[in-house]
Amino acid sequence: MAHRLGEAWDRIEKGPLVRSRLVVCRPGGDVEAFLLGPHAPALNPDDLDLMHRLWLDAVSRHGLDLHHRDVVRAGLEELQRELAGPDRERILEAIGRQVKRSG
Repeated sequence: MAHRLGEAWDRIEKGPLVRSRLVVCRPGGDVEAFLLGPHAPALNPDDLDLMHRLWLDAVSRHGLDLHHRDVVRAGLEELQRELAGPDRERILEAIGRQVKRSG
């Protein structure tokens, strides 16, 4: 349901700063929240450790003005270029393997 609502959310016209959260209250009392639209991902300790190790490697060359978000942005831009190139299928397969590992 959250996935379908998220798809519908992406189709409607809205301002760039509009964000929303779907809160589902289950009959047993459990509550789940789903962020709709662009949002920061939930990172686990292994994700943060990898990001920090990459940052340390880059900081040795670029200095302490470098932020973790700079490393993330560079990685995302590189991924975007690779998805537009001849290695697209290999990259999508790697993403699929990650889904299976983290699922």
